[in-house]
Amino acid sequence: RFFNRAQDIVYAHNPRYWFLLVDTYKGVNGIAATASTSVYTLANYTTLGHLESLRYRYTSGATDILYHLKKEFTVEFDRLVSDLNAGKDDWATAYKILPADTSSSKGYIQIYPTTKTTGVGTLFPNYYEKMANLDTVDDETQIPLSDMIEDFAIAQIEKIRGNDTKATIYEGFFYGTSAR
Repeated sequence: RFFNRAQDIVYAHNPRYWFLLVDTYKGVNGIAATASTSVYTLANYTTLGHLESLRYRYTSGATDILYHLKKEFTVEFDRLVSDLNAGKDDWATAYKILPADTSSSKGYIQIYPTTKTTGVGTLFPNYYEKMANLDTVDDETQIPLSDMIEDFAIAQIEKIRGNDTKATIYEGFFYGTSAR
């Protein structure tokens, strides 16, 4: 419980640590773009905490290009898709994040323009993963300096024992000294 609480504190402090970044392009774990589809689920990314960016790979014949899509917020994205007669295109330019629901606990992404051809585009999300729950002795933390979560756990145990002096020392190892 104390290890998980320490991980939660680290994640709450900064959920964008380098050691939590997942690049799905490097892992060849993209989402195939399909004709006439603009909304894609993120449910297959079980460790997804939050989306950092979205890349699009366009492959057709000799053309093979990988580029970032522009993240648009709802108002701007809705302005882009407001023309209901707009044509489709295989060159996606923008995306927005859609909320989770019962079908996709991780939410969705919507791209613009809607894909025209199946098989020429692949979406590659870059995301920061949620830290895994530590519930067995052989679980490993993603935090590279794992001693710090041990220091937090020791501080909590010393508090329970009533040894506040020792607890303060170990909390200092975890949080840093009060001077910082």
